[in-house]
Amino acid sequence: MEPIFLEQWLHNVIRIKLKEDPEYQRFAGKESLELISRADIDRYQLFNLRKTLAYAYDKSIFYRELFDANGIRVDAINSLTDFFKIPFTNPSDIAEHPYHFACVPLGDIARITTFTSSGTTGPQKRIFFSEQDLEKMIDFMAAGMRSVASEGDVVQIMLPAGRPNDQADLLSKGVQKIGGLPVITGTTRSSEEQLRVVDEFKSTILFASVSRMNRITQETRYSHDLKVKGVKTLFVTSEYLPDSMRDQFKKIWNCDVHAHYGMTELGLGVAVECHAHDGFHFNEADLLVEVIDPVTGAVLGDDAEGELVFTVLGREAMPLIRYRTHDISRLVSRPCECGAHTLKKLAKINKRRESIVKLGG
Repeated sequence: MEPIFLEQWLHNVIRIKLKEDPEYQRFAGKESLELISRADIDRYQLFNLRKTLAYAYDKSIFYRELFDANGIRVDAINSLTDFFKIPFTNPSDIAEHPYHFACVPLGDIARITTFTSSGTTGPQKRIFFSEQDLEKMIDFMAAGMRSVASEGDVVQIMLPAGRPNDQADLLSKGVQKIGGLPVITGTTRSSEEQLRVVDEFKSTILFASVSRMNRITQETRYSHDLKVKGVKTLFVTSEYLPDSMRDQFKKIWNCDVHAHYGMTELGLGVAVECHAHDGFHFNEADLLVEVIDPVTGAVLGDDAEGELVFTVLGREAMPLIRYRTHDISRLVSRPCECGAHTLKKLAKINKRRESIVKLGG
């Protein structure tokens, strides 16, 4: 089984950083890397973490006040053990004081997303992205898509569309970056209309939410032979994909099925399945992940189930440090069957903190 493309992409990101950044060369203690080890990735993340913390303290009202109130000195963060002393950022913090997170003038913000998601539940949130942030998002979307697609693939994007820099637009730019053809069909077309586009453009990959893909499948499966449409991959996002539904998709379409895990606050693209279909490899170039006890906040070790906490590395407009997602998963310690030997992997994400109910004592 071929290792997921994200591993090659991440290694190239580190090599380019090492080649172009003298400060990182001094930090890493080397000027080039032939082979990338897990230790090299950890060191790359620590370098970017320290830069992110200093930037957030200097530019963000929220983080300056948070660090000062808790006696956090950025220059004293020399390891993850030191980093774990920083208090968490909660979804409610963003909802209550979104502009306290902004690190660039409002005129330099290229995209503002205001939403109340079905994922991070609670009050409405506002998230800011600069042009530089959008370029990094597109780069990861290209790498994530390259994990299931190749040059020449036709990717039909069935996401809400119509505005520049919306999710469909950014994903289409990622598809173009790998030499594919994006076809944006949005979410307002009927299932029959979506299927006509599949026939017209010879779509090979369909990208949609789990519920939309299921609706299209159920509404057309008896009037069309979906097995002969030439679709090779269903790439689904936004909601949990049950194994029973995955098996049904594979049988009806006669194709592979990959799940994507994303979150607006973290830059839309977060993680994708490899061909082992047993969890997610995530964007380790731009994200640092922890798993914590949902009640105590203590950091848990590998294979222990808890709440996912992310830190966004290098974001210009709106850094997020130790952001609680309320999603429940675990970091998998055993090597992935796909052969990726330096990447971390998240187990399947099928629970949220709000859905856990204790019965009895």
